Amino acid sequence: MLFHIFVGIPIQEQILHLEPPLRIISFYGKRFLGIYSETKESFHSDEVAELLKTALLQLKRVAFRNIQTYQATPIIIPEILIG
Repeated sequence: MLFHIFVGIPIQEQILHLEPPLRIISFYGKRFLGIYSETKESFHSDEVAELLKTALLQLKRVAFRNIQTYQATPIIIPEILIG
C-alpha cells in the first residue's frame, strides 16, 4: 500500500498565483493550502517533521503575500493510494 501526506492550513481567501509545490485541496468541505510528500510505503517520524518544516516555510511566504489573517494551525492529512 502506498500513501502520501498533505501538510497545510485552512484558507478562505482566493490565491491568485500558486507556485509549486503548493497545492489547494478540499477536505470535508474546507479548502486547504499546503504541500504533498512524495508517495511512499511508510514514513519515519523525522521525515514527517522535515515535511512539516518545509511546508511551513512555503506557507509563510505565500501567507505573507496573500492571506490577510495568517494564524492557522497546520494540519497533516494522510491519503492512502490504492493501486
